[in-house]
Amino acid sequence: MFHNHKFKCLRCGLHFAVFSDYLDWPVGTVGEAGPAPFCPECGGNGAFLRFYESDEGFIFMAMPGKAAPLGIGGAEVKPSEMQEQIMRHKELQEGKEDHERE
Repeated sequence: MFHNHKFKCLRCGLHFAVFSDYLDWPVGTVGEAGPAPFCPECGGNGAFLRFYESDEGFIFMAMPGKAAPLGIGGAEVKPSEMQEQIMRHKELQEGKEDHERE
């Protein structure tokens, strides 16, 4: 089981999620001194709607799951390259499924 901590930044409106093995991620954010989450879009901290759910299985099953990789190690991927990578990923998946049926 893993824990999915979902947020909506009240400053810029970004929705984002953190997958963790810890129910109380990040430890100490509610009512105690400790690290607080921050918005990856605007850098704001503290002004969030926060939601929570637990999921069966392992984190890697949800993230990345079946998603196509769009870059490695912080390398910027241009939107046109992103679309090409998505198409290649779909073609590979379709080829893999065809091969499994044989």
